[in-house]
Amino acid sequence: LAFDGALRHFISRFRLPGEAQKIDRCMLRFAVRYHQQNPTVFNNADEAYCLAFSLIMLNTDAHSSKVKHKMTKQQFVKNNKAVVPTLSFQLLERMYTRIVSNEFKLECSDLERLYKRINSATERKMKLDDTNVCAVLEDSVKQ
Repeated sequence: LAFDGALRHFISRFRLPGEAQKIDRCMLRFAVRYHQQNPTVFNNADEAYCLAFSLIMLNTDAHSSKVKHKMTKQQFVKNNKAVVPTLSFQLLERMYTRIVSNEFKLECSDLERLYKRINSATERKMKLDDTNVCAVLEDSVKQ
């Protein structure tokens, strides 16, 4: 599994915490495990960690409306090539393209969709009786 694909799989299973220190620990655990299972991709787990954190930052940069000046492919490649010189320009460019074109997202279960729909209805101040909850549940399962 490609590094960015493995990272995408890893973070699709839970919501990343908002605090940088906690994200840092998650990325460190991921990097150590990835390096153990793929010892020839990186020289050490630190390189994997740096690239993992960089991909998380790129994902935020590329998909947040709050970021006005988006990172370019050339900037991403240059920054990461300096940290992990063994990776090819082409590989870094492909990772950039995949992240920018497909945001990291949490996989959403039917129960999570139901919870979001109920919260949305509550925010709109809809009266939620048994009939409304059943309709929300049916809509969630169809999506």
